[in-house]
Amino acid sequence: MKRELNQRLFFLLAVILLAGSAGCAKEGMPPGGPVDQEAPLVVEVYPDPGSTNVNRGETIVFRFSESMDHRSTERALKFTPDIGPALRAEWRGRELRLIPRELLRENTTIVITLGADAADMQRNRLGQVTTLAFSTGPVLDQSFVGGTVVENGRFVSGAWIWIYPVGNDPEINSRANPALISEPDRTIPLYITQTDNSGRFAQTNMSEGVYRVFAFRDLDRNGVFNLDSDPLAVPPFEVMCWEEDIPVKGLMLNLALRDTTGPALRSASAPNSDFVNLRFTEPPAEGILPAVAFEPYTEEGDVKSSADPVNVIRGYFSLSSPATLIVQVEGLQPGIRYQANLLEASDSMGNPGRAASRPITFSVPAQSDTTRPVVIETTPADSSLSLNQGAAIRLTFSTEIDTSGLEQWILSGQDTIRLESNWLDARNVELVVLDPVIPDALFELLIKGESLRSWTGLSGPPEDYSATWRSIRPVGKGTLKFRVEGRPLPPQGRYRIILEGMDSRTTPRTELELAAPGELKTPDLPVGPYWVWGYADTDGNGVVDIGSLNPFRPAEEVGVISDTLYVINTFESVYDIPLILGTGDQASRGSGGLQ
Repeated sequence: MKRELNQRLFFLLAVILLAGSAGCAKEGMPPGGPVDQEAPLVVEVYPDPGSTNVNRGETIVFRFSESMDHRSTERALKFTPDIGPALRAEWRGRELRLIPRELLRENTTIVITLGADAADMQRNRLGQVTTLAFSTGPVLDQSFVGGTVVENGRFVSGAWIWIYPVGNDPEINSRANPALISEPDRTIPLYITQTDNSGRFAQTNMSEGVYRVFAFRDLDRNGVFNLDSDPLAVPPFEVMCWEEDIPVKGLMLNLALRDTTGPALRSASAPNSDFVNLRFTEPPAEGILPAVAFEPYTEEGDVKSSADPVNVIRGYFSLSSPATLIVQVEGLQPGIRYQANLLEASDSMGNPGRAASRPITFSVPAQSDTTRPVVIETTPADSSLSLNQGAAIRLTFSTEIDTSGLEQWILSGQDTIRLESNWLDARNVELVVLDPVIPDALFELLIKGESLRSWTGLSGPPEDYSATWRSIRPVGKGTLKFRVEGRPLPPQGRYRIILEGMDSRTTPRTELELAAPGELKTPDLPVGPYWVWGYADTDGNGVVDIGSLNPFRPAEEVGVISDTLYVINTFESVYDIPLILGTGDQASRGSGGLQ
């Protein structure tokens, strides 16, 4: 075949440019001119996209708008089937040539993906994904899967998409892993692509069949998925690709870091004979305190049986250090070294606690707890202009506070303002302003020092504590109205909708729920821009189920409204933009997903 580079940028279904726009080659700046910050472009490819009966020994060509960094560009190339080892890369100026060392497989659709991480000499990323597909036979595969990748409700650029076949089609499976294991931490996928700068992806020219589509963020850029460190998205369902059907679009994949090991003790220390600080390798599950025990320890590891038993009275996880458990104990003997043992614990993923790799020991000082309870910090700061209805005042104390019998605190000024106390841990309390506040007025919080008691029974100082804040004008409020779409959930299921203000100081996070798809009108929200996302909580537990690899369990489906929604003062903002929780029609789904 006589080689002629096609002068038109002819990408149709075979070449997908997911972001940016095509343009002319950039003119170079003279020496000493501005630094190049423009993204490079792919301006020509060969063979023609969508070509059939391509010579099996033909050179494959990518031509760019400017000189490229060779290493990042070659690393960004992915091949289906994996013909990479059979190709030799050769650069001629702005042109990358891939020359076959051996004949390509006959009668095969070949898909070459150039990822968004390819960069020019100034490290400007391509930012878009280019897919070149052609066939060495008369038939070109035409199936298509596309969608978006999100993490914590935000679109993710540069995430890798790995696609595995499922089922017993010998033709497809012979091109994948013969063990038919579709797990990113163990096998190489059949198809590979990447999200562009907007978080979107598209894989064209796939064989007919059923597939599992995974996504992950390659944090260390080593080209493989690391289960312990790379955030992974398990698909909410398997997709069924058939050439005669509508392409599968709108698949949304939710990235989350996989936690595969349970918490273990990392260190222990005793600031006095009444408390022990236990530091874990990770925060244990919320709401359940780990079971721990203490026993005397010698350098040889022999336990002293004559020592008094140590009893754990109560404990809490530190707000400033969530992996630190602070426990109040009785029975510790000064001068003795103790060993801390973890009896039972789990993390938020349900992984059980594990034994430490070495003895976790600590010494007990001679003194007992002598810290009297006083307020050491307020947020917002004392005398600041920050008070409004719904505002929260945080008080931080010098030691753990015994809340039993604690008096109800109020704000006094032109009016008496009720406060709701929410204890964040044993030393930090959040006081929420319940009543309307007169603008530009001064309010005082008064705490009687002797009313405070610590966990060890120490009272506060005789002096009272006082702090003042000035109120601000009320923040305007309005409502949002939009549709939530999805398939019916089981009786216990709920659609969870999260509205996150762009400025957390004035537009805090709000969570709502629906039992069934339909129109959603929010309660009054502070004026400002909001980012809206949600998930189909199939089991109704209030937590996004991120699925599992082995055994394979589909993730719960998430959805994001890509546009920013604005709350306008005293106005109901109606948006004709649905939040879709559950993508793809039934014909494009295999097993998994909502039932």
